[in-house]
Amino acid sequence: MKTLYLIRHAKAVTRNLGLPDFERSLIPRGEKDAQNLAGMLKTEGVAVDLMVASPANRALLTAHIFANEFGYPVQKIMLKDEIYDALSPRALLRIVRFLDNQYNSVMLFGHNPAFDDFAHYLLKDFTETIPTCGVVGVEFQKHFWKNVSKGSGALKFFTFPLHKTKKATMNQTVQSELEARLSEQTLTLLQTIDATAAEKFSDYVKGSSAKLARKFIQQMTAYTERPKS
Repeated sequence: MKTLYLIRHAKAVTRNLGLPDFERSLIPRGEKDAQNLAGMLKTEGVAVDLMVASPANRALLTAHIFANEFGYPVQKIMLKDEIYDALSPRALLRIVRFLDNQYNSVMLFGHNPAFDDFAHYLLKDFTETIPTCGVVGVEFQKHFWKNVSKGSGALKFFTFPLHKTKKATMNQTVQSELEARLSEQTLTLLQTIDATAAEKFSDYVKGSSAKLARKFIQQMTAYTERPKS
């Protein structure tokens, strides 16, 4: 089985600063995003045999950050002008098809809109837009890279820096709502049984509801964020 990770470069300086597009660098936020995301992927068991990058500064710097996090020698990053120049999915497909079969897990660092189009080309039902520092993991039930074709990939995961922030906000909302409802429903039930007991154990019920809601979110997060096999 072969695995391809499409990694769009991290957040870069804007085009209106007078720099040639090829020389645009990463902003501090982009560097931090790349470092955090690479560290998360490594922690979750993602492995890499080969890194291939566009030679454009912002893509190459992103690749360097990932290489440092994964302990991959930066001098072994393969540069491909075709990634920067790609105008169609087939241009990127040619790069993939000529990869050496000794590599089973490959990270490709590049740009949009080419990476969006390539992800849509490889995955039948994938219609997302890849944000800066977004990563699309694609698995192929193939023994040879040359056999990768349109629609032959299966989505392993899709993640990006803001995904964590949005998920954390959602989890906080769910936890607060769950805590409130558990406490309210439990106290209402106690009121019907014994009003005195309900008043006496009010603080205990609220504390227990908070702990239960927090535990539920922890378990749900651990389940949803586990690496897909």
